[in-house]
Amino acid sequence: MKRKPTSRDMDLPLVERAYLAFAGASRPIAMEHSPYRDPLWIKRMETTPKRDISDDDIHYYAGTALTTVGNGEDYRYFMPRLLEAVVNDKVVHAAYVIVDRLEMAGWTAWSAEERDIVLEVAELAAAREAAKFARYLADDPWGGDEAANPENWIIQLQRLKAMPVAQPEKGKRR
Repeated sequence: MKRKPTSRDMDLPLVERAYLAFAGASRPIAMEHSPYRDPLWIKRMETTPKRDISDDDIHYYAGTALTTVGNGEDYRYFMPRLLEAVVNDKVVHAAYVIVDRLEMAGWTAWSAEERDIVLEVAELAAAREAAKFARYLADDPWGGDEAANPENWIIQLQRLKAMPVAQPEKGKRR
């Protein structure tokens, strides 16, 4: 009997492992939102399978999540699609926007599997930016200030790693 794949199966693509890690997150039924948000967009986010959410819609969600749309559980549900967009370089928000929302959503209380996949994607994004900055510095040795920009994934990865992991309450498992 073949076992069910998990997010720990390193032979699976990173995006697939992200969807597996967050498979237990519940779909939002009726997201809380500002009355100034487009109700058709809200309905589309609530009803579209998360793998089918467009790049434009997930990008818009990334900028509005938890501030004017949804809560931490909604963010957790959409996390694999957000991570897919980060992996594919489709989210143009600064890295700190994603990390701020992770902190607001209480991501350090998520399962180890979910936290690990978030960190793995952040590490990929940081490595991609480090390579970009290395090329940039090769062209302009005086242009190194961009690597210290707090908006980038290199800095935000360190911020994620520094956040204390919540200890589970006795008798509860996630």
